[in-house]
Amino acid sequence: MVLEESNMQFEFPDSLTTVKFDEESFYRNSFNKFPESKGVDFITDGNEFIAFIEVKNCRGHEGDNRWRIAPNNMKRDTVHVSHDVKQRDSLDIEIAQKMAMTLAALCGAYSFGDRKDSLGKLGKIAASISEEKFAKT
Repeated sequence: MVLEESNMQFEFPDSLTTVKFDEESFYRNSFNKFPESKGVDFITDGNEFIAFIEVKNCRGHEGDNRWRIAPNNMKRDTVHVSHDVKQRDSLDIEIAQKMAMTLAALCGAYSFGDRKDSLGKLGKIAASISEEKFAKT
């Protein structure tokens, strides 16, 4: 399966359950209604792992994003960039927020159980997280 994000293509084996999180109906129709909701780009469920993948394509804008590598917004107010960055965060903060919100969305999706037909693959991934094999690790 080939999925696209930020003008890049990613190929995932068909043996894995992979979703583009923000295109899932549960995210768009339910979770995205919360203020400032966000999530990772892809979630992949393998037999022994679940991968949460966030894509950052800064090609052509490297200088404007270099500050985001420093932790805790340390360089946000000290570098010259071509646009306002006051409402943006360094990558450590942004990705932690996206990860926390993605897990919250999966918990919400799991709480619906079989009562929500629109969960599809996302419901399968949410159920996998609660399985004993992942709870032990």
